Amino acid sequence: GFHSRIFFGGVFNNALAGVDADSYRRFHALYGPVRRAMAEGASVEDQVRAMRNGKRAQRLAQTTEGQRILGGMEQMIRFGMLNGGQTTELANIARLRGQPGQRRINPFNPNNLVTGALRTPTSHVENYLRGALALDRFMKGGTIQDAYSDVYKYHFDYDDLSAFERGVMRRAIPFYTWTRKNLPLQIEMMLTNPKIYNRTFSLKRELER
Repeated sequence: GFHSRIFFGGVFNNALAGVDADSYRRFHALYGPVRRAMAEGASVEDQVRAMRNGKRAQRLAQTTEGQRILGGMEQMIRFGMLNGGQTTELANIARLRGQPGQRRINPFNPNNLVTGALRTPTSHVENYLRGALALDRFMKGGTIQDAYSDVYKYHFDYDDLSAFERGVMRRAIPFYTWTRKNLPLQIEMMLTNPKIYNRTFSLKRELER
């Protein structure tokens, strides 16, 4: 369904970025306490505190390298790297349109009863994908700037639109921003990193036999 498409699309883009599989496991261990704090409506400070008090974080804090990774994770939380993506865009569009009457049951409204219920779990899926990529960069010696740059390259800055695109295009075309930014990325990667696509197409052919 919707969550699966977001997850597998994001995993594919992370593969294009060279994210190691172990980065997902490491991020999951650090993100768990943050996710629970978010669900309780905790402040940013409380989210950071929850992350640093987790068992995994306490083990990492015993080494210099681990402290650097925790510092990167904290910056992810403080500077909003874990807030964004398609679900945030849908929420912003909904606020622009307002919520009078029948729009709550309108299937084309981005904040109807169904999409509103799906937004929270979907945002955690997107956080997981963005966070795994950012943590991968920290583990490989990158800076917060490196992490930001790659998160926005492979998972996009949904606010980086012209006034016309924000006011008209993304309100008229579902998932406009994702399509607008993903297509150029895929073309670039097909030219510069064709191995991933060749492996994907080979796997698809094998599964279809």
